[in-house]
Amino acid sequence: MDTLTFNNMTATFRDQMLNISFNVAGLGYGLAFSPCSTIISFYFTERRALANGITVSASGVGALVLPFAYQ
Repeated sequence: MDTLTFNNMTATFRDQMLNISFNVAGLGYGLAFSPCSTIISFYFTERRALANGITVSASGVGALVLPFAYQ
């Protein structure tokens, strides 16, 4: 087997796996974030903007912190 052919095969497999994992992660994040923000906006009436701001910022902080916590 040629080295160039092997590198092309592994690069294609790696790119496909990254594409699949990013799509699945994005789908899961979208399915989890939308209900949370909707429930927050229905639950709070007085300080709805503050509650939504905390929800949005917590999702960003969680996306930053959790990968390091899993290691």
